[in-house]
Amino acid sequence: MKKFDVKGKTNLRDYLSETFEPQMEVVNRTVACGVDKLEEYKDFVSDMRWYKSIVSPAISVVVPVFNASQYLVEALDSLQKQTFCDFEAICVNDGSTDDSLDILNKYASQDGRFSVIDVPNGGYGKAMNLGLQRARGKYFAILEPDDCLPVDAYQKLFTLAENYNLEIVRGKF
Repeated sequence: MKKFDVKGKTNLRDYLSETFEPQMEVVNRTVACGVDKLEEYKDFVSDMRWYKSIVSPAISVVVPVFNASQYLVEALDSLQKQTFCDFEAICVNDGSTDDSLDILNKYASQDGRFSVIDVPNGGYGKAMNLGLQRARGKYFAILEPDDCLPVDAYQKLFTLAENYNLEIVRGKF
């Protein structure tokens, strides 16, 4: 299942979130109430790890945006063209007054990996925190809207993190 393309993974995630998640929540509450059901709880945790490995992206990329329309297309194109496709892009529009929100919405409507959070201007820290709260990936990354990525950036970083069991990896710049 991990070899699904983006559309297949999105369809599976949607199906499981509608059918599997509600049942898992009931099991979670039931198991949490009974301390004597430790084996049942271990099975539940194992099932949840399996489920998250299927529906969660490997990398959550937070893109905090404030009036960045001048650079944003180049940044989002570089993200969209990554050779590593198992990511979600959480774009936080922090009260932009230019065309940034329109650009973000265009990417979100064309690519299921992109989502947009639109909030009144609250500053960089608040925008980042909102993005991180929404993140579901095993790893997270930050893409500034005036930066662009080499096409294989996330493939290299993910491979290093997985091969060497690292918690933090970073590029040269």
